[in-house]
Amino acid sequence: MTTSTGTSLVDEIAMRAGGDPRVELSMLMGALLEGGSLTGPWSPNLSDPNGGSWGPFQINGGGPRANDPAYAVDYMLPRYQQAVAMVDPQLWRSDPKLAAAQAVALAERPLNYQLGAAAYPAPRIQSAWDTLARTPAPAAVGPGGVQTVDLGSLLDKLLSLLGALGSGAGSVAGGIFGGIQGLGDLIATLRSGAFWFKVGLTLGAVLLIGLGALLLLRRPVEQAQEKAERAAPLVAMAAA
Repeated sequence: MTTSTGTSLVDEIAMRAGGDPRVELSMLMGALLEGGSLTGPWSPNLSDPNGGSWGPFQINGGGPRANDPAYAVDYMLPRYQQAVAMVDPQLWRSDPKLAAAQAVALAERPLNYQLGAAAYPAPRIQSAWDTLARTPAPAAVGPGGVQTVDLGSLLDKLLSLLGALGSGAGSVAGGIFGGIQGLGDLIATLRSGAFWFKVGLTLGAVLLIGLGALLLLRRPVEQAQEKAERAAPLVAMAAA
């Protein structure tokens, strides 16, 4: 059970996001798009049939406790972590505002969330982004405690993270899933024969590379075995 820490929403997001700027940026945008504020007070939407929507992320049935930043962030964090991973890395590079809004839609599941960022009116997204540009962005927790940084620094962290994700296995996944934006797009893509053809080609290339490496490693082992077999009679004679 999460207990109140008395810290601000901005600081709670920074402390719990695990250093992932995509999560930090998306949760900040989410609080603005859903709750309308980073500082509160957040008015509940009591028209929701499941007990109303409460707090910065308008948690369904959350009750007054959802107004507590520690509870709200802890509750929504897994949803945002999953959502940011579903957004195309290329979109994070080219339009982080749109990428963050798309992650919000996937995490919050508003009406027509399958449309991604289009589930929110464009002026509302722009207003949230402009607010972030004027607001101390997520905090970095270090030996000196919580220190605020600006939006530009957060975007620099985002680019650094994307550079790291673009190497190794991430490049293989990007080659297969590149261009997919949102859950609706993902479902449509999985139904496409062209997608599975690309999957087959990519996996085939990976298998061929692995087979080539195996053959290169196998020959030295075989040579060592041949040498051992030729030396065996000599060893036996010496032992006799």
